[in-house]
Amino acid sequence: MITRTAIVDWNNPANWSNGVPDSTFDVFIPNTLSATLPTGASHVYTLTLGNNCQLLWPASNGTLYVHGALTVSNNSTLDM
Repeated sequence: MITRTAIVDWNNPANWSNGVPDSTFDVFIPNTLSATLPTGASHVYTLTLGNNCQLLWPASNGTLYVHGALTVSNNSTLDM
């Protein structure tokens, strides 16, 4: 499992507990954090949004591929 530790740049390894996720990672975004996908393609194996999280898509062609399960917890949103 890899956990998002900061709200900023998805592609910055310092914002994750184990480096930038790829299609082999189970990703967890903890309660109340938000993430914005970069332009281009991002891959995760599974994605879990904790309570009150927000996942944002940029206006210019951000794509997220979830190769396994997607779990969206209480009051979390996917803004596309």
